[in-house]
Amino acid sequence: MHSSIIHYGASFVRDSPFRATVYMEYCDRGTLRDLILTYKDRKKSRVSGFVPESFLWYAFVGLSDALGFLVAGRSCVSLSLEVAKNYNAATVGSWMPVVHRDIKPDNMFLWSRDTPGSAKPFYVVLSDLGLAQRESDARPGPQGLVGSVEYHAPELAFDPYPDAARESLQAGPHTGKSDVWALACAMFCMCERDDFAHIDHNW
Repeated sequence: MHSSIIHYGASFVRDSPFRATVYMEYCDRGTLRDLILTYKDRKKSRVSGFVPESFLWYAFVGLSDALGFLVAGRSCVSLSLEVAKNYNAATVGSWMPVVHRDIKPDNMFLWSRDTPGSAKPFYVVLSDLGLAQRESDARPGPQGLVGSVEYHAPELAFDPYPDAARESLQAGPHTGKSDVWALACAMFCMCERDDFAHIDHNW
């Protein structure tokens, strides 16, 4: 388990009426998108204030380590710099790299510290692993594209009307690298105090 990946509690399936239920840890401060929209409202009303830089770095380190955990099977934050530089994911043994495929602020939850009045930042956890899969199972092309297109890496781009000269240019599969791109987009949204929801989808 990783502290920056949402923890699974329990699940059950009812037959009549059919309903599947999954219990996960409770995150009392909403999503990262909620936080971005709060700062966006401040920006619109000309109230100064950015997401604190210390929180940006805190969130980035935790979430990037969570992505590293999905790919390599272990956290690298606790490793020394020398060990981390020489770290090889193959040493984990039977770990199968996992790609999230739907990294976006809506899928990053916040929860507060247990101590009332604590000045420490909210915990940031990666959630919604419903589209996650083993990296080796990822399929290229439009049939393999899932998640929110606003956060897709350039290599996932797909030309629906390729001409003969570009037939070989097909969309690549989701990878750990495309998850990192999506995380960078989420960090950009925090810095800009805006989200990508306003982008015109009719391109």
